[in-house]
Formats: sequence, C-alpha cells, structure tokens
Amino acid sequence: MAAARNAVRRIGVLQGALVKRQTYRGRVESRRHQNTYDGRWPPDHGVGIDNVEAQVAQASLVNLQTNTLARQGYDMTQRGLMSQKVEVNGASIHYISSGIGDHALLLLPGALGCAVTDFSPQVEHLDKAKFTVIAWDPRGYGNSRPPDRDWPLTFLSRDADDAAGMMEKLGYSSYSLLGWSDGGNTAMIMAARYPERIRKLVMWGSNCFTTEKDMECIKAVRDLSKWSDRMKQPFIHVYGEEYFKAQWEAWYQAYSDYFYKNKGDICRDELKNITSPTLIVHGDKDPMLDPVHPVYLHENIQNSRLVRWPEGKHNIHLRYFEDFNKLVTDFLLEQ
Repeated sequence: MAAARNAVRRIGVLQGALVKRQTYRGRVESRRHQNTYDGRWPPDHGVGIDNVEAQVAQASLVNLQTNTLARQGYDMTQRGLMSQKVEVNGASIHYISSGIGDHALLLLPGALGCAVTDFSPQVEHLDKAKFTVIAWDPRGYGNSRPPDRDWPLTFLSRDADDAAGMMEKLGYSSYSLLGWSDGGNTAMIMAARYPERIRKLVMWGSNCFTTEKDMECIKAVRDLSKWSDRMKQPFIHVYGEEYFKAQWEAWYQAYSDYFYKNKGDICRDELKNITSPTLIVHGDKDPMLDPVHPVYLHENIQNSRLVRWPEGKHNIHLRYFEDFNKLVTDFLLEQ
C-alpha cells in the first residue's frame, strides 16, 4: 500500500504540471442566441504537445497511471469504485461505477478506449452525491472480452443498442450520456433511438459524418511503427501488443468504410430525432477532427449548445478534467 500511496503522490505532481490553470474567456453559442460564458478554459502551457501522435499519448497518460495503481494493489473499492459485468445481447459487458446520486450518467469511450483508460478523472471526481457514474467497455474493448471486437458498418449502432440494453438491465430508465470521440457518435445514436430515456447529452471530439480532412487525421495515426513507446504503452497494457495492432488497423478500416462505402455517413439522419438538451464541447485545436463538425452538430441538433475551448485539443476531459467536470456538472444540473 505504501507503493500505491507514493504512486498517487507522483500522479498528483504530474497532474499539477499538466493542468496549469489560467483564466480565459470562452464562448457559448446557444441555438436561439449567443451570449458570453465566463469560464476557466486553461490554455496548453508547459508541455509542448503540438502533433497528433503526442496528443494521443497525452490523452492516455491518466490511463497508464490508473493501470499502474491497479498493478500495485491499490483497491478500487477504497476509491468508491465498483467493477462488474452484465450479459447484454450475447456479450459480457464490463463497467465501472461510482456514486449514489439520483442522476445516472453513462460515459462512452473513444476508439479502443474503455472505462479505465478514458474516464478515470470523471469516474473518480464527479460529485458522487449528485450522480451515479457508470463507465462502460463496449464489446471487444477493455474487459468486455470475449468476444473479440469486429467491425461491421453498423458497429456504432450495435454499441448504442448494447449500451441501452446494459442500462436497462441495471435498472435505469432515465439517464444522461457523456460521449468522447467514437463514444460521442454512439451517444448521438442512443439519444436519437431512445429519446424517452436520455435526460441530457454531452459530447466532444465527435462527428456524424466523415470528411477528407477526417481521413487525413486518421491516416496520420494509422502506422503504429511511428508511434512512440509512451503513446503505445497504455493500449498495450490493456490489450497486449498483438490484439492492439490488429484492432487499431481494423478501426482504421472501419472508418475508411464509412467514408468510401457509405458516402461518409455515420449517423447524420439521426440528428433530427435527438430531443434531449445537448452540450457540444469542441477544442479549437483538436487535430483529430475536421472543424466543420461541431458547427454542423449545433445547427442540426435542436436545443443544443456549443462551447468552444480555444486552446483545447482532443482530450479536454483528461487534460483539463477539473474545469471540464465543472462545465459538465453545471450543464447536467441546470433546470
């Protein structure tokens, strides 16, 4: 346990260095009007991350920290977390939960992400009295294996149905969604298909169609031989090197199929069916996303709000988790 405590202290120092705070004036664009939002959106300072590869490594840093603590025997129950599985649509789905609040939240991870790798700062630090936080591993991701992940053109739709089925089995008939990247795409499909269940929707780094610029971004991170060890290590800790390599290439091919076989469409036609109040957060320096997407989503989702994070990149919720958690909490509790 002493080693685990020391790991916690080292992580605290590292997070302090990464999350340098500075007051900044952000903008919120609402569907009906524009107004100024005075928030704390800290710009990137002191780390020098300027390329796609390094940003993916940055987004995975918290993941590796959490896995390190787990290997050192740091008991999740001491941190108020529970790890469980439930059978859904023929798959054994893993999730982590925390909190006892009346407002249930489902957190949906990005590509090859899972509860541990993508949402540690939210599962641990969102208000446990106000929220019950559930972060899942989609089938074939994280601890939701077997089965291995496969990639039909409907893989995001399948994830949406799996996630809705899991929440139903857990007894939740009303809950909000927080989706990052691919998880935001899944969340949009869920909100459109199950509008009576979704209280509010929050997404960032997400898109309902793919563009040539998106494909350029994806191609930039396709070749794992060009990744640094620091970038690959968190994924290898979760999956092992062979599975990770095969699944990363399969993910690239899946988005290529969207672009070349489906005219780029992911869930564009679903947007009109989203009725839940929606918060779209966008990092203006996100290197993984064509900047047309947040504007398109805002213009085509009723009752939506767009928050632009001028210095934010793809991993806002990890890099600036305190400010992100506050922004999300305020939105979720807003009457």
